[in-house]
Amino acid sequence: MSASKRQTTFAKMKREQAVRERRAQKLEKKRAAAAERRANESGSPDVSSPVADDETSALEMPSEHARIGDGHIENAGPGS
Repeated sequence: MSASKRQTTFAKMKREQAVRERRAQKLEKKRAAAAERRANESGSPDVSSPVADDETSALEMPSEHARIGDGHIENAGPGS
């Protein structure tokens, strides 16, 4: 009683890629807005701050894992 495995269609992969791209754009927009707010609050023109990366790191996929086409996560870190 093994479930049959279906291939992911190109249409689905395209939709998923579009979602990932929109999420990345939204995250970048949020980071830019946060940096601008910090710059306005502190009165300094410096918009780069390490705090922005710390605040949003929980939303990102860990870099040591890479998602492969069939939805499984494969370890792609330095130990591979």
